[in-house]
Amino acid sequence: MIDQEILGIVSRMNLPELSPEDEGDARAMLLKCTTCKEIKMLDEFCSSRRPWSVRNRHGKNHQCKACNKEYRKTPEGKLSRRNVHLKMNYGIDQAKYERMLAAQGGKCAICPATEPGGKWNRWHVDHDHDTGEIRGLLCNGCNIAIGHLRHNPAIMLSAMKYITKHIVPDMIE
Repeated sequence: MIDQEILGIVSRMNLPELSPEDEGDARAMLLKCTTCKEIKMLDEFCSSRRPWSVRNRHGKNHQCKACNKEYRKTPEGKLSRRNVHLKMNYGIDQAKYERMLAAQGGKCAICPATEPGGKWNRWHVDHDHDTGEIRGLLCNGCNIAIGHLRHNPAIMLSAMKYITKHIVPDMIE
């Protein structure tokens, strides 16, 4: 017998009536949110980055988009999202990031800036794009500068020679 909850959802979606043979198809289109406990269509869930498994056969997160949006606004959600970003891109967590910043004296690894600046006001994790090795945390300006200089030491030295050749003596700190 078809689950009455599924029939109710299907009827609200203006889908055709389901026969007992179609019950499996209907269940395959639906997923229950672990937060709000509502059964919703699969397109109301974000895609999951986790590999396929019996628990994740749909390839979707188990929290619906609406609940996930609310969670991301909370302090725990923001920290979780930041940890995921740091782990996926650099292999570190927020605690390691904080230790790195403390080891740099709370400032940019290149200049004396004590505020990161930029749109997100966060220190940039500078890393070697070939090896993935983390070099340090940079302010927005220094991160942009070395990016424009293509992370190339020869170009950076050339830029330094150019600037020092044209510097006015009283500008030197």
